[in-house]
Amino acid sequence: LGHQQGDITLIDATGVELGFVDEASLWQVASLLTTRETITGAGGGDPESGHLRGLYGDVLLWNASAMMQGADQDIFILEGDLDLEVTADAAEVTFSFDVQDAWFFEDFDNDQLFNPCAAGNLDGCGGEWSPVFNIPAVEIE
Repeated sequence: LGHQQGDITLIDATGVELGFVDEASLWQVASLLTTRETITGAGGGDPESGHLRGLYGDVLLWNASAMMQGADQDIFILEGDLDLEVTADAAEVTFSFDVQDAWFFEDFDNDQLFNPCAAGNLDGCGGEWSPVFNIPAVEIE
């Protein structure tokens, strides 16, 4: 059924998706699945679609009212004032999302690496981890 809420995929340097991260497996190319199969994380099944959710998040996250938006909605909510006045003049607004340092995880072995499931490491296999959505830079031309 393609990508679902909470799925985790690895992408190479050129932007090509390499595959799905499987439950309790290393986040390495050799361990990836080429199809989603029956991956399900702590988020269980989506009551709107019936699809199994992936490894990121849990029931409290995905069942929150802000995430239950219907079948044809993207779930990215960011509100802020652009300080623009609507006029007849054209304006171009560019949003830049800096993904450097946009990852949080509990570093149980203090090696400064996110290495899920490696040698009993709890990073990603029981520890808390999450991408962090940093506020984008906004440029108005």
